[in-house]
Amino acid sequence: FDEHAPPRARAGSWRAAVTSLSAAVARGFAPDVMGARRPRLPLPVLDAARRGDAGAVRKALRGGADPNEHLLDGWRPLHYACDIGNAAVVHELLASRAPVHVDAAEAGAGATPLLLAVDAFGDVDLRAASTRIAEMLVRAGADVNKTDDSGTSPLHVAAKRGAADTVRMLIGAYAKPSPVKTSTGQTPLHQACLGSGSGSGAGAFAGVADGSAEVVSVLAGAGADVDCQDLLGHTPLHCCAMMDKSEAAVRLLSLGADASIVDFQGLTAAELAARKDNKPLGRRITSTNLSLRRLWLVMLVQLIKRRRAVQQRRFAGAPADASSSSSHVGGSSTAAAGALRIRAPAVPSQPPWSAA
Repeated sequence: FDEHAPPRARAGSWRAAVTSLSAAVARGFAPDVMGARRPRLPLPVLDAARRGDAGAVRKALRGGADPNEHLLDGWRPLHYACDIGNAAVVHELLASRAPVHVDAAEAGAGATPLLLAVDAFGDVDLRAASTRIAEMLVRAGADVNKTDDSGTSPLHVAAKRGAADTVRMLIGAYAKPSPVKTSTGQTPLHQACLGSGSGSGAGAFAGVADGSAEVVSVLAGAGADVDCQDLLGHTPLHCCAMMDKSEAAVRLLSLGADASIVDFQGLTAAELAARKDNKPLGRRITSTNLSLRRLWLVMLVQLIKRRRAVQQRRFAGAPADASSSSSHVGGSSTAAAGALRIRAPAVPSQPPWSAA
């Protein structure tokens, strides 16, 4: 299976590979002895969770059934409930008297129930159910930083889906936005900019808007590195250029992303956009970068002028009134803070599309 595919797809491909063997074991065949048979073990909770039957799950658990029962693929009832987005079944499982293994990893790609829960796509109702289930798992003690075999964390998945509410919830539960990386060196911020929806804001599915820009703001506000590079040298801004994420690109630039960084092919984000036949986005990246650079210079000049005026008053012996002094100090602090947030990266002398 493809280790870079989403957890749901990777887990599904593994399940397809072991379906025959699991079915044989369920019918009574022992996998270690060819042709040997043994009595079939009843798995009432697993079967009910597969069907999404919360009532049957409750009945089986009250009868003493094991909430962690599973076959060879490692999928437990909680995996199935999270995979189909059934909050009622999840509630019944977590309310069981027997302890439930909320961080159990399935045998294929190592996906946990929380990873499957946040991997919601489709309509708005399914995404809302996904967030509720993720909250239930976190309250039950699920590890928000546990990754699958490819290094993908729940925050990676939620960010790629553009689920800002889920991202906030995970960060509130101490999920690490940086420097957790996948096997390809990507952070949750990279995943947010790659996204599963289109850059136009229509989203990958009807009724689901592209939340990349909002997720970018949430992750950056939590301390994510806006200039982190993956194994190909791509920054989140490069990812926006590849996926036509104009709003997310502008948001990154306003947060101080450096548009002059090149990937391992020597391309800036604007040049990559032009190479992808997306010259409008390349122009927008460059023009926004220039505007922010001018703003940074204006703020710097204002800061210098204000400090010079304060120094001249001190040398002249003219005491500045308290309100004026405080306003100068406050203005300087605000300008300085703005200058620190907005960096002035080098701007290419010739835009990549000018030769076209």
